Amino acid sequence: LCVLEDTTERKASQQELADSQRFFSRILDASPNLIYIYNLVEQRNVYVNREITELLGYTSEQVSAFGSTLFEHILHPEDAERVVQHHARFAMNNDVAELEIEYRMQNSDGEWRWLRSRDVAFARDGQGRVTEILGFSENITAARVVEEELAQQRERLDRTLTSVIDIAGNIVEMRDPYTAGHQRRVAELAVWMAQDLGMSESEVADIKVAGLLHDVGKAGVPTEIL
Repeated sequence: LCVLEDTTERKASQQELADSQRFFSRILDASPNLIYIYNLVEQRNVYVNREITELLGYTSEQVSAFGSTLFEHILHPEDAERVVQHHARFAMNNDVAELEIEYRMQNSDGEWRWLRSRDVAFARDGQGRVTEILGFSENITAARVVEEELAQQRERLDRTLTSVIDIAGNIVEMRDPYTAGHQRRVAELAVWMAQDLGMSESEVADIKVAGLLHDVGKAGVPTEIL
């Protein structure tokens, strides 16, 4: 006794689904950004496009093999807590639509890469809680390196300016001991008043410099007159 069932339509649907998956996979792999799906419940990546290899040197299979230990292996320790809080905001707020975060990951050669990720809710459970997020990451390492170099340059300039101001102030005080410390006290009072008036940080910094140098003209006045 034999029972036959026509599965032509089901097979055609399966083939159509497979073709569709390959089509979307090719589109995602062609993206210059890292695209991933992260499961908040299982704490692992369930999908990542081929850009992961270009960006971090890992294959999608290697990322899957990391499982829930992915962040332990390649996420910078200083960024771990922020990433945990980032994911928690999705889990605690069902209405959250999109969140951004910047963090560092280590590539297969041991070098750190700065990434900026934009995540959106992708899947929810029966209670409407977010269970998976869809993320788009871009490499911002070059921009962060430039920012850090500029910050170092600003710090060096600030130290240089401070030294120049101290030298100028000392010159005045050496020529007129009577006003020794006066410039610093004026600067402190001016800063307090500027802050109380709600001035910006840059304005307060300018006023501090002006207070420290307001008597610099005494350097050109004869000692007898002073």
